Amino acid sequence: MDKSAVRDLFPVTRNLIYFNHAAVGPLSTRAAEAMERHIRDQRDHGALHWKEWYAEDARLRAAGAKLIGADAAEIAILKNTSEALSFVAEGYRWQSGDNVITTKLEFPPNFSPWKRLARRGVECRVADLPTVEKIESLIDAHTRIVSVSFVAFHTGFVADLDAVGELCARRDVLLCVDAIQGMGALPIDVRKSRIAFLAADGHKWMCGPEGATIFHVAAEHRDCLEVLETGWTNVQRKGSFLELPGDLVPGARRFEAGSLNTNGVYGLNAAIELLMEIGIDKIAAEVIRVATRLADRLEEIGWRIASPRPIASGIVGAIPPGVEPSLLRWHRMLEESGVICAPREGMLRFSPHFYNDDGEVVGLIAGALLGWLAGGPRMHRAEVGRAVAETRVAEIERAHGSVGDRFAAEAQRAFQSVGESLLQMSKTQIDGSLDTKRAEIETLLTPVREMLDQYRSEVVKSERVRNEAYGGLQQQILTLLSAQQSAQREAARLANALQSPAVRGSWGENSLKRCVELAGMSEFCDFDVQETLFTEEGRRLRPDLIVRLPNRRVIAVDAKVPLTEYQAAANEENEARRNELLQSHAKTLRRHIDTLARREYQSSMSESLDFTVMFLPGEHFLSAALMADPSLFDYAASRRVFVASPMVLLPLLRAVESGWKAERTEENAKRMHDAGVELFNRFVKVMELFAELGGALRRTVERYNAVIGSVDTRLWPKGEEMQRLAGSGKELASLEQIEAVPLESSKLRLTMQDESPADVVPFEK
Repeated sequence: MDKSAVRDLFPVTRNLIYFNHAAVGPLSTRAAEAMERHIRDQRDHGALHWKEWYAEDARLRAAGAKLIGADAAEIAILKNTSEALSFVAEGYRWQSGDNVITTKLEFPPNFSPWKRLARRGVECRVADLPTVEKIESLIDAHTRIVSVSFVAFHTGFVADLDAVGELCARRDVLLCVDAIQGMGALPIDVRKSRIAFLAADGHKWMCGPEGATIFHVAAEHRDCLEVLETGWTNVQRKGSFLELPGDLVPGARRFEAGSLNTNGVYGLNAAIELLMEIGIDKIAAEVIRVATRLADRLEEIGWRIASPRPIASGIVGAIPPGVEPSLLRWHRMLEESGVICAPREGMLRFSPHFYNDDGEVVGLIAGALLGWLAGGPRMHRAEVGRAVAETRVAEIERAHGSVGDRFAAEAQRAFQSVGESLLQMSKTQIDGSLDTKRAEIETLLTPVREMLDQYRSEVVKSERVRNEAYGGLQQQILTLLSAQQSAQREAARLANALQSPAVRGSWGENSLKRCVELAGMSEFCDFDVQETLFTEEGRRLRPDLIVRLPNRRVIAVDAKVPLTEYQAAANEENEARRNELLQSHAKTLRRHIDTLARREYQSSMSESLDFTVMFLPGEHFLSAALMADPSLFDYAASRRVFVASPMVLLPLLRAVESGWKAERTEENAKRMHDAGVELFNRFVKVMELFAELGGALRRTVERYNAVIGSVDTRLWPKGEEMQRLAGSGKELASLEQIEAVPLESSKLRLTMQDESPADVVPFEK
């Protein structure tokens, strides 16, 4: 990149150090010349070349599509980013109970349209940062759109669009991006990042004119948006303006309702062509390099950098040292020095582009130093612990200095006294020997030496005490800072956990499950958790709990009640504001009741009762809502929804559990009846076998008696006759008939039993 040639394309470099592209970017000579050509053409020829104007519109759509990796048919040209994002917010086919997610880092065009959807029953959820973790914690089955800024307007925080897009695709959510602070300075690919909607005005980092905005609508999601404005350019026609069929034109052009800002189209197209000629990757590398160098130089002169490190965009938020001069005075002094920036959110925002160089960074630093000298800034007071330590050290140092001063004064007096004594001795004892004089001098100097040794030991001791005190205080300060940081982290985690719908939902589910366990309901027999149902239209329903009754009926319980307003009210100190939040809490419960009524669990569950239970995990949630809206319970009952806290749900579940006990008792009695019938039938079978045995015995006796009768009447007489004729023979014993016969019961006749109750039938003789 030839920096000198590039800078020649931006005449602003001859006049100013321009670090304000996050507000309005200066026009390049190419953009200005393109706009001037069109103005002269319209001035000199009117609408003669109107076809060329339309061709320029098409060229801009193609250039904008190429810059973000889209198709020209997916690009519309609108007035500004606010209009584009409002088209998405108001045009999406919402249903009551849906929600949209944005972040705390958004400029108003990407925040206020979503908040206004509350009138349509759409909740706007706000994440702390546009990160996957923060956003995923807020997504649920009713989330339809996640809308984030590519680059935060004040700190320059860069969202990881690829990761957020992957999350949205996985959770079946559409991604909408406000790209105004990144498009033209950083690469962006709507296909790779799976972006459904994107908007970016051209007057910032693309260095084009105001009033011309690139609006991307992915082809596969185009029908998700209703067209809010229609005119003569976005409907199909066949020559006659009096006979418009009313059908919308294909592609994203359907969002262009009338004549475009043609002059702005010429300027923006020329600006984008310049960016693509240089190469967006080269531009991004140079932007980040210059911004990083700027941040480093500001830190070196005592400024605090508020932008996240490493610098990843062209925006650097910096806070001047001290409290004086004020932020606006700093801005005015820099502006008077020829450095253009912007005050934003308690800091000065510097936003260099690829054509800015290191010399301009040096110029900024010079302007900042001049401002510092002119304003006489005072340093901030240190933290309390450090201030105490430094005060203690200063006291020790002052004590040390005092000891030194006393030592110097005493030494001076001692030397003066010695000098006077020596002078006096030299006058009175001129005849004394040198050795005697030396001894006398040593004697005189001995107290001085002792005093010096004493002062030296005091100084060493004082220094040692100072070092020990300073070290101990420093360690205590570090310990206090560590404890404070740990407490802040834990408090932040607790606050984030309480603000997370996922955590609150888990709490509600656990409370619901605890009620079930206290009621003695078996998880594997009497209820199902998170069972998914489908309506006749194929819409998915997922009650948190399905309680099964003994009569093969079921009760659906829903525990997904939003409690954000109640939490805010609990933390609010202002009584009026707390009452407003509690009113909002009651209204939220009403909306949730309406949502449950529309879900029609009764029609989707053929065995369901004609009502749904809305479970609140605490009595205070219900009591606060009833205090704000006493008619809430009656309203819910009219919609066939019954509001239940744990104190209400637990007796209901205990009643169901008692019903199950009675059902089991009845089933056991039926089993005993069936077992008794089976035992009786088996007894009857045994009696039948005994009867068959008795019949067999009777028939045997009858045949035996018949044989005996034949012997008595036919065989025996002939035997006696033969015995008489022979005159001898053995006596034959007489054979007697058997008179005993098997008896039959004269009392009972047993019959096999079926499923009906058994009867006792008297035996008929």
